[in-house]
Amino acid sequence: MAAHTRKELQALQAELTATAAPADADGKPRAPRRRTAKATAPHEAAAEAVPPPPDAEPGPEAADPEPSLSQLQALVRDLQEAVHQATESAEDAVTAHPAAALASAFMLGVLVGRAWR
Repeated sequence: MAAHTRKELQALQAELTATAAPADADGKPRAPRRRTAKATAPHEAAAEAVPPPPDAEPGPEAADPEPSLSQLQALVRDLQEAVHQATESAEDAVTAHPAAALASAFMLGVLVGRAWR
């Protein structure tokens, strides 16, 4: 176990060394550049993307993104089951601790009421 951990740490250290900040001409490490808001804006990055040439083959991202009817039905069934389990769990908690549930509901009502002011 220790040998495996040591090898993993050495690999990580080598990776960090390989990606370390580049040095100036006199050997001093340069500070990493900061990204500007303009460079990180997703809408501008998408605008700068180069479209593929017209004779290029469509990749897997060009496939039909819409799921089939059977996939949608399976997702709805899974969602219904998750909601049913959450409802049963909440009912069990309220049955086991009715005073705590009542106090929690009251406090939630107070907080929502103050938020709406």
